[in-house]
Amino acid sequence: MRILHLIYDDLGNPWLDGGGAVRTLEINRRLAARGHQVIVGCGAYPGAPASDIRGGVLYLRIGGPGGPPRGYLASRLRYAWGARALLKQVGYDIVVEDFSPYSPVLTPWRARRGAAVAASVQNLSGAHAIGKYGWGPRGLGPRVLERPLLRQFRYVLTVSPGIADEMRPWWHPGGPGHLTVIPNSTGHDLGDTASRSPTAEEPVILFLGRLDPYQKGLDTLLRAYAAAAPRMPGVRLEIAGGGAAEAVHQLRAWAAESGLAVHEGDARRGAGPQVVLRGKLDGARATAALRRCLFLALPSRYEAWPIVAIEAATCGRPVLGTDVVGVRDAAPATAHGWLVPPADPAALAAGMVRLAGDPALRQRLGEQGRAWAAQFTWDALAARQEQFYQAVLAEARAAATPRGGRQERDSRPA
Repeated sequence: MRILHLIYDDLGNPWLDGGGAVRTLEINRRLAARGHQVIVGCGAYPGAPASDIRGGVLYLRIGGPGGPPRGYLASRLRYAWGARALLKQVGYDIVVEDFSPYSPVLTPWRARRGAAVAASVQNLSGAHAIGKYGWGPRGLGPRVLERPLLRQFRYVLTVSPGIADEMRPWWHPGGPGHLTVIPNSTGHDLGDTASRSPTAEEPVILFLGRLDPYQKGLDTLLRAYAAAAPRMPGVRLEIAGGGAAEAVHQLRAWAAESGLAVHEGDARRGAGPQVVLRGKLDGARATAALRRCLFLALPSRYEAWPIVAIEAATCGRPVLGTDVVGVRDAAPATAHGWLVPPADPAALAAGMVRLAGDPALRQRLGEQGRAWAAQFTWDALAARQEQFYQAVLAEARAAATPRGGRQERDSRPA
């Protein structure tokens, strides 16, 4: 197959660099190893090359004229516009759009005649757009457009059973649509971590992920820690992840409101409650942080399938998370998840105190999580995604073949 995968996010993108970018690389490099030709069209950003090859996959950065965009909004808009041009410039049998209402490519209308078209849904963000961005265009647009645009796709792949359940009532109910769930694995090579016992615990509650204050519930996290800290002497909160400078400023403001001291890097200062901003951690450092923490905090307002939750399970660490779609899929209460209501600092604080004070509970959850996570491997998930693509392509070719005639072929060059 010739596969064109369109996704704004990319590893190294300073504005996102999330789980969708990880999944795109891990799945597509395995498909390339199986003999498929894969091109990924993604957003441009300062310092990124116009193209490169990763694991046999050609990455093309879509930035439009004038060089890399200087801001996130400009980058999004230029990606959406440039991706439509890319659909005319390269050859493909199937095009997969990682759908986002913030930069829709409108692939069902733009793809070449006879090509198979599918959407990959990492998240449903429209319902949260107004809460995150207010009633302006950035909030109202996704809220209004997300569902109508997704209904234009006949084939949808999502990473979360919870998202699939949310979509079924309004996405082609009883109609011709095909909705498939294929989850995520770990975000980087954890080696034989799953077979090793955890390292010695340190008195650390860890947040590890993109610094998106609204989605990740970082306001709830800081308020909960401030309330719980007097009942957890010596336990610090470490926040690790990349994000915009405004996000870091917001974290500092919330910490100041809660009377928390904030330090940078690997600082260990004082005996009282403290928040340590670790910055973005690479694969080995992220694994080390997971292996030594008491538990991972994941107080998100919404998620798809957070890869970090699988990484925590693989490292034998519990997840104190919110009982929302995505988090309860990737960190179920039957495995390593200790789930509380979203946007509830008191409930999150109670969970912190309980987990921090109960080593036996942490060990039990960690062992359950390690066993549960073993079923998710990128090799197996890539094989399932290949089968999904083949089925979509076979149906598209059958639909494009006239009765009693030959299939019409696209004669334009690859």
